[in-house]
Amino acid sequence: YTEIPEGFRNKNNEGKCWLLNKALYGLKQAPLEWYNTFTDALKNLGFIQVDSEQCMYILHRGSEKVIMGVFVDDIAVASNSPRLTQWVKDQLKAQFIVHDKGNLDYFLGMDIIRNRDARTIFISQKKYAYGTLTTFDLQDCNPKLEPLPAGCKFDGFGEANSKPFTGPYREKIGKLLYLSVCTRPDIACAVAKLAQFVNNPLVGHNKLVNHLMGYIKGTYEAGLLLGGDINPIECYCDASHVSEGDLKSQSGYVIFLGRFGSPVVWSSKKQAMVTKSTMESELNALYSAIPNCMWIVDLLKELA
Repeated sequence: YTEIPEGFRNKNNEGKCWLLNKALYGLKQAPLEWYNTFTDALKNLGFIQVDSEQCMYILHRGSEKVIMGVFVDDIAVASNSPRLTQWVKDQLKAQFIVHDKGNLDYFLGMDIIRNRDARTIFISQKKYAYGTLTTFDLQDCNPKLEPLPAGCKFDGFGEANSKPFTGPYREKIGKLLYLSVCTRPDIACAVAKLAQFVNNPLVGHNKLVNHLMGYIKGTYEAGLLLGGDINPIECYCDASHVSEGDLKSQSGYVIFLGRFGSPVVWSSKKQAMVTKSTMESELNALYSAIPNCMWIVDLLKELA
């Protein structure tokens, strides 16, 4: 149901509402309706929903396989059978309006370069990173060698830098967060630290963000190199106990995959609880990392 919009209200429908025949874009129920509709369509084609990742679907036809990853209405398809892939496309085009972009070279702000001879895939956010710099007029800033200055503090800036910052601090952090979760684990810790001040940023915090932007300027072509065997799977985790005057520790982990040792899952965040010792904070970090190791193992088994 929805309220009657302006221009359609009159004395005859006062106190009434409309019953919708279908979900409309923008309503809070619309994402779930689209998810259910598209999932049903794929299942009717023979796809199986991956248990460990509900937005991935897999279709088996003998030795032929199609794997589909769905992000709202953006879809990436991987397959070992061009014939079966084309059949899936034709079936979906018969039910939905589909824009076929061909080979996957750009997806959700990520540039994807595939080297078939070397059997590698390089994923970066070159365009997105440079666009972030131009959005805040920082494309001409000086490149930096590290995400944050060595030994930097997040408080005690001095009088000049302790004034409230009223500029687009939250917008900068939002742009950097997307970089850090997609292809840039090297800035995850810095972004997580600076994101803690989005409600009341100071001039000093903004200077640290601009320093991070300078690091992006110098490394905007960096990315992830994937390829080869999926083994070995390696995980490392660590914690920084009660740092920078904060009673809560900072924990982080990274999971590497394949012969190139490419990071595929990573996190750096403040722990939810106060820990009493270094050992307790380390165990807390390990507790966060283990479920993600189990998840990626289960996902790879299902896709295989």
